[in-house]
Amino acid sequence: MSRRLVREHREVRAESLAEERGAMLDRLLARWRRRAAEPLDPDADDLVLVAGTRDPAVSVVDLIESSPRWSPGDQGVLRFDLAVPGRRAEAVVEALAAEGYSLRTAEDAAQEVVTVQRVGVITGLWCAQEGSRMASLLSRHGGDVLGWEAWQRAG
Repeated sequence: MSRRLVREHREVRAESLAEERGAMLDRLLARWRRRAAEPLDPDADDLVLVAGTRDPAVSVVDLIESSPRWSPGDQGVLRFDLAVPGRRAEAVVEALAAEGYSLRTAEDAAQEVVTVQRVGVITGLWCAQEGSRMASLLSRHGGDVLGWEAWQRAG
């Protein structure tokens, strides 16, 4: 009799695990389909600030991953404020446009401070890598990264 109970318990447990896995897969697929179906508008009104800083010594990964507003796996907008000498601003904006960045500031690209943005899946690693790339590009053009912000949809 105890063998039958053990067998029944195992069967119920296996069914429960299968249901949990199926539900998890359904949630992941729904999230993936939603992201694939709805391209993120970088200027949408429902974006909230997830993280950002003007301090280059701050750990980008820690800042992102400790943010209560961060939604792992969701798309967001990464924005950089850049100080660029006026004569080099156009070249910097063109180089960044080739990498998928767009100019956010309403001012002419010839201004000293420009803001660029790019849509992507927000992770600490991605933000850190992009920050390093920005710093490298700006150092070659006599500019500097003033700060960055990561934005995602609320909720």
